[in-house]
Amino acid sequence: EGIFRIPGNSLYVDQLKAYYNGESEELTLDTCTDIHAVAGLLKLYLRELPDPLLTHRFYNTFIAVQKNTNFDYRMTNIRKLVNALPKSHKNL
Repeated sequence: EGIFRIPGNSLYVDQLKAYYNGESEELTLDTCTDIHAVAGLLKLYLRELPDPLLTHRFYNTFIAVQKNTNFDYRMTNIRKLVNALPKSHKNL
């Protein structure tokens, strides 16, 4: 199983979120021993973004490109789509 498939301890995820929101220093990445909680924090962050990482605007295009069986076509068009994303999304 991958680290993103196994849920982390929800208490740890909440404590890590509180740390990054500046609300607590009870648990940090340096002191957390549950890798699944760290992965859970990343998943939570991505879920709570106001606009999805791949944006609503390009969602259908991303799906269509991924369904194409030609590898070169997919890679070329994925690069184009990623380059068309807002800078803040590309930086993430």
